[in-house]
Amino acid sequence: MPCNDLHFDIPDILKNSTMASDTYFNNWVIMKRYKYILACVLSLSLPLMSVEIPETLVGHQFSAFLSVFNSGDKEQFQKFKSHYKNPAEHDVDQELRFFQLTGGFKLKKINEATLNKLSALVQEVNSDQFGRLDMEVEQDPPYAITQLEITAVEAPIEFKIERMAEAQTISATEMRIDQLAKQNHFSGSVLVSKKDKTIFAKSVGFSNMERKLPNDIKTKFNLGSMNKMFTAVSIAQLAQQGRLNLNDTIGKYLLSYRNIETSKVTIHQLLTHTGGTGDIFGSDYEKNLEKLN
Repeated sequence: MPCNDLHFDIPDILKNSTMASDTYFNNWVIMKRYKYILACVLSLSLPLMSVEIPETLVGHQFSAFLSVFNSGDKEQFQKFKSHYKNPAEHDVDQELRFFQLTGGFKLKKINEATLNKLSALVQEVNSDQFGRLDMEVEQDPPYAITQLEITAVEAPIEFKIERMAEAQTISATEMRIDQLAKQNHFSGSVLVSKKDKTIFAKSVGFSNMERKLPNDIKTKFNLGSMNKMFTAVSIAQLAQQGRLNLNDTIGKYLLSYRNIETSKVTIHQLLTHTGGTGDIFGSDYEKNLEKLN
């Protein structure tokens, strides 16, 4: 939900960053993480629309997928794997986590459809995030699903949410926080500032579940990978000031870095997760943690 008069200064150099992902689940998560850290934690339900799904090969599979996914039922997810051409490629636990993240999808519009291909516009149940769902099926029985991709997209003009006045925005923010806390989907603190003045602050949940110690505005949180976004903004600001170049290698600045191959990776590649290092965490990483640089 847009926030009237609330401004987030994002360096232009980050606005055009491109991120790739091997799965539609991870692609969706990456884009949402950036959106949520730079926008208000708000959502507003739009009027429900009745969208007719085509009575085609792909239409039947699409309808079945949407019904099963929105059920959030592990047994149904497991059974639905037989609808895919390559069932082994689909991780039920991962798909369940994706359901928990989104709350399911509301069908908003069929963009285009043929006998075996369909593209639809969907919206998360849990937020105002929109996505494009593309599906393709075989043209011969059993019409197995050969492609299923979901990509986060901006809300189309016809579904844009009107901006709110500041007082309404703060009220809606508090309602949303309370709702998420009640559903056990959020525990933490939210602070909104305007021109260096705090206009809203609230904490919910517990910092220690066993001792039932409540969070407060001074509670310290482990931000985990969200720190990467703050680092990216700082690096982009240095680039705008001309103090570094995103196309330079990290070896140019980290002169004592001992891994020659990794030192050839550019700053831009690090920021966009395209440095090629892969997943380094594992037993070897744990054994050699103190030796790593």
